[in-house]
Order: sequence, then structure tokens, then C-alpha cells
Amino acid sequence: MNIGFTGTRAGLTDPQSAALAELFAQIDGVGGVPITFHHGCCIGGDATAAALARRAPNWRLVAHPPENPYLQDHGALAQSHEHRPPAEYLARDRAIVQACDLLIACPKGPEERRGSGTWFTIREARRHGKRVLIVWPDGAVTSS
Repeated sequence: MNIGFTGTRAGLTDPQSAALAELFAQIDGVGGVPITFHHGCCIGGDATAAALARRAPNWRLVAHPPENPYLQDHGALAQSHEHRPPAEYLARDRAIVQACDLLIACPKGPEERRGSGTWFTIREARRHGKRVLIVWPDGAVTSS
């Protein structure tokens, strides 16, 4: 299974982090299914998600870093097994969507926002018929 992740550069709330860790444990518990985890390799949510995914011993992490080195999280890059070439933000987000079967998203707030890379990625995944799980700031998880 190929999982994509998108999250806010502002970082995850404590409830989001806890819900994401629980979600990863549930996915990891589906025995025998190899997991490839595609993340945007940015500061904030991507870094937290990569660290959580790295705890699962059989998950393979694939970093899709942004071109802008200022916002790259070098720890998330180092934790990854494979690195894609740096790309412009929206191109990188599209590549994550193309690579995944399931997108997990952790937006900054409870409302959809234009100009947000996280919401762009959610819309792109929906447009391509991908399953999307949203982990809201309060820790609630919804599927679309």
C-alpha cells in the first residue's frame, strides 16, 4: 500500500499527533501489507509524520522535498529510504498524490483554505479519486 501525507508547516496539534500515531499503528497492524510512505519532507507536519512512520520497522519512507531548502526538514530527509528530486511545491504535492493509494492529511484549521498546500493536495487527491483521511486539529479523523 502506498500512503501519501500532507500537513501544515505550522506543525501538528497534540491531538493530531496522537491520532496520526494511532492511525499508523492501525495501518501497520494489517499484517503482511508492505507500506510505502510518501511525504513532502517539509518542516512541521511532514517532519512529525515521517518520524512517526519511521517507528514502523517495515515501512519504506520516500521523501519528496521542496525546492526551497529553507523549508526542507533535513531530519525527515535523512530518515527516508528514498529521495525524489526536489520540486516546486505544487509539483511535489501532485507527485505525492500520483504515488499514493491513500492520502492522509493534517490541515492547520477546521476549514478549507485557498492558498494552502495541504488543501491543494487534498483537492488534487479527490480529483484523482484517491481515498483521503483527514486528521483534524482536534484529533477527529474523517474519510472522503
